[in-house]
Amino acid sequence: MIFAAAVSGYTALLALALMILVGYGFGKLIEKIKLPEVTGFIFAGILMNLVFTTILPNMGIDVHFHGIVVALEPVITIALGFVSFILGTKFWIPAVMKNIKTIAKVVTLQLIIVVGLTTLLFFVFGKPLWFGLIIGGVSAATAGAPIIEISKKYHSKGPLSRLVFSIVGIDNVIGISVFLIIAVFANAMRQGQIVELIDFARPLGKIGLSILIGGITGLLLIFLHKKFLSKFFDDEKYETYLVISVGVITLTTLMGYVFYVSPFIASFVSGAVFTSALNKETYKYETAVINQFMPPLITAFFVIAGAELSFFDLFNYGGWAILYVIAHAGGKYIGAWLGARGDKQMSPLVKKNLPTSLLTQGGFEIFLAGSILVYMTIDPAESVEIKAIVLTSVLIFEFFAPLLFRSSLFKAGEAKDHHHVECPIDVDTCEIDEGPVHH
Repeated sequence: MIFAAAVSGYTALLALALMILVGYGFGKLIEKIKLPEVTGFIFAGILMNLVFTTILPNMGIDVHFHGIVVALEPVITIALGFVSFILGTKFWIPAVMKNIKTIAKVVTLQLIIVVGLTTLLFFVFGKPLWFGLIIGGVSAATAGAPIIEISKKYHSKGPLSRLVFSIVGIDNVIGISVFLIIAVFANAMRQGQIVELIDFARPLGKIGLSILIGGITGLLLIFLHKKFLSKFFDDEKYETYLVISVGVITLTTLMGYVFYVSPFIASFVSGAVFTSALNKETYKYETAVINQFMPPLITAFFVIAGAELSFFDLFNYGGWAILYVIAHAGGKYIGAWLGARGDKQMSPLVKKNLPTSLLTQGGFEIFLAGSILVYMTIDPAESVEIKAIVLTSVLIFEFFAPLLFRSSLFKAGEAKDHHHVECPIDVDTCEIDEGPVHH
């Protein structure tokens, strides 16, 4: 029996509604066994993949699940755009400058060790040098979505939380930029060609245009805030902030995608520019408004990401995925440990818990792995293999990385029982990260 011969917009939206509901239910169930809610979202997607691609087809029911997941990829892009924007709003330059040496050391060391170790391990175990290099480029960034969701869920606030957000924000911008540059080298190796300076014009142009788009939309938000948004009060103010913020963030993300530049660098820059013009009270209001919109979007994001994962890939790509996990987790841990060692102003609690706070993998890596064919001339089968390795690695990471991050927040004394406070519609009483203290 055929459920849908082709994936229509209505079919995709029906699947999205089902994913949000099932994902939310699994998230609450997984919390009962003391695991982070986001892990439940991922497992919901994995289970739906198993049901709709294996169990139902064996019963003669074909729902074209892969086509549905592909049709929902814009949801992942928009969700990651919001994640990047939120990371940008945490990036207030005076606060970042207080820890800039440590942040720079951690990000640089992690980048070098992760890319180097990944390339080395894959090469030693039989993969071409270009293959290991591009896998290392994909692995360079740290997933921000689990960090944002867990921090919000447990109302984390303190020096570790602020440092993690600063590192992850910079890490993703640099990580995506490095991926674009690494793709030039990997593509040349794959084709047996010599790298020329002109080859870097395209990735550098993409990075520059991403920053320009983000800067323009960030300034647009500042203009709307000062000339328009600040004039409203109460419910009208809330609705206006919600509509304008969602519209501009979505516009920024999709402009980046349409112009074939990084939508996530653009969204990050937009958030960073916007937050530079906000006082503390407005920052808290803006953050609370966006937080009200995020739960269904983040739930859908993780379920869709999980729906691309398959337990069966553990048998086909498990060995390579383990190498990926060792290289990424090891590189991130060692880089954070070494980078924080010489900081005499950093508290021992932060130093101890920082390395286990930066191990998450997820959305950015899945997106980059799925974009390999855009940046490299390789066989489709090679692209499929790269994405399968990354997806299988993400599956492994979901068993421990969110749990370690949550544990780190509690050990540092910066997290609270999430049943203690929930963010009400009255955003003035929301207990959230106070954000930049300026103006």
